[in-house]
Amino acid sequence: MSYVPQSRADLATATPYTLTSDHTTSGTEILRCAADVDIILNPAPKDRETVVMYLATANTVNITGDIRIYSAALYNIAQFNIDEFGGSTLTFNTQHATAHLMYVRDFEEWLAI
Repeated sequence: MSYVPQSRADLATATPYTLTSDHTTSGTEILRCAADVDIILNPAPKDRETVVMYLATANTVNITGDIRIYSAALYNIAQFNIDEFGGSTLTFNTQHATAHLMYVRDFEEWLAI
């Protein structure tokens, strides 16, 4: 297999976007959200594909994909309004909130880490 999986160290080559409208990811990306937006995680991601989201305003950001939460301390239900712990949509509405998601092919899911 010639594919070399990306790691968190590969964020130097991530594509940065400032979002003011809905967006579907398509690779490793760093997203700065400045409006109400819905983010759909890449439905066909590569192993270790990473998405980092920063909410610059007090707007609402919904991130949808096959997400599993493994760090409950970072994704507090009350603070981030997670509909169902470990569910498929994360909702953020607190200014300066961040999310770090990585797709792991062996698990077939996005991990909120």
